[in-house]
Amino acid sequence: MMAMEQPVGISEKRTLRIFNVGEPALAKAIADSIARRTNQLQRADGRDPEKRLNDFLEARAEIFRRIYGAAFNATDRLDVVADASSFDMGEEIKIYVEPWRVTLCGKAGPDPHNTGAGKKPVQLHGNIIFRFLDLVEEIDPSQARAECEGCVIEITLPKMQSGVRAA
Repeated sequence: MMAMEQPVGISEKRTLRIFNVGEPALAKAIADSIARRTNQLQRADGRDPEKRLNDFLEARAEIFRRIYGAAFNATDRLDVVADASSFDMGEEIKIYVEPWRVTLCGKAGPDPHNTGAGKKPVQLHGNIIFRFLDLVEEIDPSQARAECEGCVIEITLPKMQSGVRAA
């Protein structure tokens, strides 16, 4: 990951850190987490080779998926409001900011969105998970700010100045 790291505060036992990150570094972290989860599922299935692809697809769906949240378009910025309830309350949440995407990363906690009739229980607690939101406009990752209150993260992302491209 790139060296730019900004601690942005603690709110109800949640620490947030913003990283201005290049896509290859983030892709490797996501792939490593999916591989660990695939191995967990394979061990649970008795390493059945016929279930290997299904285990990988299930792991990918659990580890890397869209954020429950929204981006609000203001004149000079995008304001992202995201649900952080699937992350462990006592652990740090990393916010990876790219010009066209925001990704939250942290240890999984009990997932309140994984309940209901007919749903198979997912044992993700303690695994590193990623939640992302694609943005509608290019932003300046170096100027991102974030705050957390309970299970809601608010991220302020200044828009890229016209004529200037993000690195």
